[in-house]
Amino acid sequence: MKTNHILLTAALLLCAASCTKEANEIPDTNDDNALYPVTFSGGIDLVQTKAEDKNTTLMRKDVKAKVWVCASDVDLSSSFTSLASQEYTVGENGDLSIGGSDTIYLAKGTYDFYAVSADSVGTSCPTFSSNESEVLKNGFDYLWVKVDDKAIEGKASKQNVELKFERKAVNIVINIESGTSNGITLTGWDSSSDSAKILPPNPDSKCKMKLSDGSITPATTVLTAGNEAKMTCGEVENNKATVSYIMLPLIDATSSPVPTVTLRVKVKNTGESEGVVRTYTTQLTYPSGGFESGKQYTYTATLKANGITFTGATVTNWNPVTFENGEGNLTPTEPDNN
Repeated sequence: MKTNHILLTAALLLCAASCTKEANEIPDTNDDNALYPVTFSGGIDLVQTKAEDKNTTLMRKDVKAKVWVCASDVDLSSSFTSLASQEYTVGENGDLSIGGSDTIYLAKGTYDFYAVSADSVGTSCPTFSSNESEVLKNGFDYLWVKVDDKAIEGKASKQNVELKFERKAVNIVINIESGTSNGITLTGWDSSSDSAKILPPNPDSKCKMKLSDGSITPATTVLTAGNEAKMTCGEVENNKATVSYIMLPLIDATSSPVPTVTLRVKVKNTGESEGVVRTYTTQLTYPSGGFESGKQYTYTATLKANGITFTGATVTNWNPVTFENGEGNLTPTEPDNN
């Protein structure tokens, strides 16, 4: 099983007074309230089942992350008590800093560390009121991590805390394929408008994250027509292309609220010298359990002379599961002539 997580390289400078708790006496000193240097380290790390498959990259420059330092015996779900918190910005080498410092100073003891990021350049982290965030938005790859019971020892050398982020949003990916065997060829995107759009979940007032466990309360409906969001379109190469969109979790017992996707692509029929723009609209099949936090749902769209067929939907990491019994098959409307 492949698991995705992100390691954060942090350079933090918190107010020492706000982080202090009683420390044991250090040999050769009479200071019973000493502080010790602590740093945070990591990057974007994709861990595979085999060691040789491991691939690590750094977080992008200018992405922001917020870190909370808490006493290890505090249950944030019932009593929100943070010793200190601060938002930081990722630098050139993945280091996260504020004011040029790479160190915090904590008294000897055991701590819990929480961190959250929207994984978006220049975008601030969600604000939290006690244990719950503000209402979240579609389009952001929300990340969360907790490090439990990290012991800070009484030593002069810097002690490192490794933060491994978990993805908490949902990623939708559609692989578009075509070829002469299907009687039609994908040649490009419609350049005159948004080439791919999706009608995403409705955050309403419920889609909030809990800092204690990183859970996001899922949406139960989708937005109404007129509130479509632009999807990210990849380059058309070898008559294939990919579109994607990051959205909030969407779960409802009726299995009825599903995002609508509209694709405007330039295609060429067999024997034609130039391609024409065609519009395809479909609803994503509702998977078992809904669109769950931390998962990527991948669909394959095959262009044909008389329409488009969506097949082979899978759920990958973000958390691996596979659609069963044709859940990934979609029935789009026939293309129009626009």
